[in-house]
Amino acid sequence: MDPRQIPTGDVPRGKKPFPSLKDGVPEPAGGNPKKMFFRAKEMMRDNRFQDAAALLERAADIHPRDTFIAHSLIDCYAKLGQTEKARAVFGRLVSSGLANDFSYSTMVKAYVSAGDADKAMEIARMADAAGCPNTFVCTPVFEAYKRAGRLDLARELLGIMHKKHLADAVVYSSMLQAYSRAGMVKEAGEIFEMALQEKKADSILCTTMFSCYKAAGLLSRAKEVYDLAVGTLHLNDPRLHADMMLLYKDAGMPEKAVEMFLSIPAQCQDAVLYRAGMRCLYECRMFREVEAVYEAAPPEIKADDDIRLRAMEAGKKLKKYDATIAKADAFLAEGTHEEEMRHWAGLIKVVCLSGLGRAQDAISLLRELGSRIGPASHNFARKECMRVFLGDFSGEEAPDIMRSLRDQLSRKTGNCFRDIRNAIRELERMLRAAADGLQHQF
Repeated sequence: MDPRQIPTGDVPRGKKPFPSLKDGVPEPAGGNPKKMFFRAKEMMRDNRFQDAAALLERAADIHPRDTFIAHSLIDCYAKLGQTEKARAVFGRLVSSGLANDFSYSTMVKAYVSAGDADKAMEIARMADAAGCPNTFVCTPVFEAYKRAGRLDLARELLGIMHKKHLADAVVYSSMLQAYSRAGMVKEAGEIFEMALQEKKADSILCTTMFSCYKAAGLLSRAKEVYDLAVGTLHLNDPRLHADMMLLYKDAGMPEKAVEMFLSIPAQCQDAVLYRAGMRCLYECRMFREVEAVYEAAPPEIKADDDIRLRAMEAGKKLKKYDATIAKADAFLAEGTHEEEMRHWAGLIKVVCLSGLGRAQDAISLLRELGSRIGPASHNFARKECMRVFLGDFSGEEAPDIMRSLRDQLSRKTGNCFRDIRNAIRELERMLRAAADGLQHQF
C-alpha cells in the first residue's frame, strides 16, 4: 500500500517504521524512538495528546529525518490546536526534501481543523508547485472554502484538481450545488461541462444541473440535460425521470408528464417516480388511472404513505363523480322533467366529465346543449339541479372543477363556438352559486 493513502500517522501494513533500527541493535542515547512512536500512538488513541506530543518530540530529536514521527507530531499538534508548532515541523520536512503527499495532506488537515482555510489553501498551492497534490490535500480545503461561501477559491482549487485529474463526481457535484444555491447558473454550467470532459458525470450531477436550470426558469436547458443523461449517458435514474415529469407539469403540459410516466419501464420505477407520476395523473384528474397504477404497483410501492393516500383520495373523487354522472344520466333518460331542468342536468354532467379529465366528452356534450340553453335559466331549475346533483361536492371544489374545464377547453378548442361560450357562462354562474354554499340551503 502506498504510504500516502493511509490515515495520518499510521504505519503501512507490512512495512516497519524506522528502517535503520533493527531488532537486537542497542537503543540509541535518549531511548528507542520505535517504542516511543507506538507508545505515543496509544496515548493519542486515549486522547492524551499533550503526553503524546512530548514523547514524539523526544523521538524526533533522535531521528529528525523520520517522516512517520513527523507526521504523527503534526497530527498531535493539530489536535492540541498548536498549528504554529505543526507548521514548524512541516517546514523542516520541506526544507530537508522529505515532504511528500502525505506531509502536505497532514498539514492541510491541521489548518482545516483549526478553521484557517487560507493557510490550508497556501499548503495546497505549495503541493501543486511541488508536483504532489492529491485528493487528501485538495478535498479538505475545497470543502472548507465551500462551507465558508468562498466559491472563488473553491473554484481555484477545483481547477487544480481538474488539471491533475483528481476530482471525482462528488467534488464536481458539490461545487455545482454551491453555485446553484448561489444562483450562479452560468458557473454551474461550466462545472457540468468540466465533469463531462472528465467523464465524471453521474446521475447525481445531472439531477443537480437539471434542478439548477429548472429553478432559473431555463426549461429548454433542463430538457437538454435530461436528454443527455438518458440518451447519451444512459442514466436511468428514477429521480431524473421524476424531475422531468414535474417540469412538464409545472410548464402547463401535464398530459406530456402523464404520457412519460406511463412509458417508463417498470424496472426503472421506484417510490420517487411513482409519487411524481401519480401526482401528475391526479392533477390531470385521471383518477381511474391513479387507481389502476396503484393496484398494479409492487407491494413496496403500495406501502409508501404518500402513494397510498393519493390513491385513496383519487378513489373517493372517482366514486363521487361516477355517482353524480349516473344520477344525471338517469334523470335525462326519464324524459318527464322540464326542458330547463334537463339542460341543467346536462351541464352538471359536463362539470363531472371535466372533473374526471374527460375533456373531449365534456366538449361534445357542451356542443349538444349549447344551442338550446337560453340567456337566462329559471332560478328554481338551477337550484333544484344543484341540490340533486351537486350535494356531494363542497363549495370549495366546484370553482376548481370549473378552472380545470376552462383550461381543457382552451387547449382543445381555442376560441370555441358561441354555443359553447354560452354554456360556459351558465356553468360559471352555477359554480359561483355553489361556491357560496347555495346547495347547502336545501
